[in-house]
Amino acid sequence: MSLLQELTEDAYLHVKVESFQLIPSSKGRFEVSLDGELIYSKAATGRHGEVGEIYSLIKARMK
Repeated sequence: MSLLQELTEDAYLHVKVESFQLIPSSKGRFEVSLDGELIYSKAATGRHGEVGEIYSLIKARMK
């Protein structure tokens, strides 16, 4: 399941999340921020997030 599917199919988050914004970048950069706070960075970890990892980070901060 993709990150977008996880976020849009979660009934709890569906009520809490007002919008998503995808911003193109270069050099393989992948970052996820929530309310202006960086919660995941491929550059910082040196890898893509595991399945469910980023979703879990988002959900934990939304509670």
